[in-house]
Amino acid sequence: MHSYFVVQLFEFPVAGGGSTWHFLGGTAVSMVLGPFAGLISMTITLVIQAAIGDGGITTFGANIFNMSVIGVMSFFIVKAFLSRGFTSKRLALGVFVASFISNVCTALVVGIEIGLFPMVGTLGGIFVTVPSMLMWYVPTGIIEGLLLQL
Repeated sequence: MHSYFVVQLFEFPVAGGGSTWHFLGGTAVSMVLGPFAGLISMTITLVIQAAIGDGGITTFGANIFNMSVIGVMSFFIVKAFLSRGFTSKRLALGVFVASFISNVCTALVVGIEIGLFPMVGTLGGIFVTVPSMLMWYVPTGIIEGLLLQL
């Protein structure tokens, strides 16, 4: 699991998306710490990133909503999968689905935010930014869901 968090440090620009691509980790954090401590942990991570210029102060509030709030809410998706009884198969499926949904919802919201309110210039609106973000984060959701199975 610790190597999974190291992988999150690497990020790459999303062409046409006005953002970056990287593993999010909200599901992993929320499964380890729970939703409320996970929210605090993700927010602290974003504070550190903003302080070193990775993400920045100008996007801090949006990053908290996009990665902390949406990311750790995936805990409740897993909990819903386990509401009818705990089995390892239900847990695995819940974590996979939660990670996928978390990534897709985060990318969708970021694409909408940047498409409607670009900080610099114009990126072509949501018809460019949303598909650009989803193109990277749909596969990422699948990969992240699979990595959490290990």
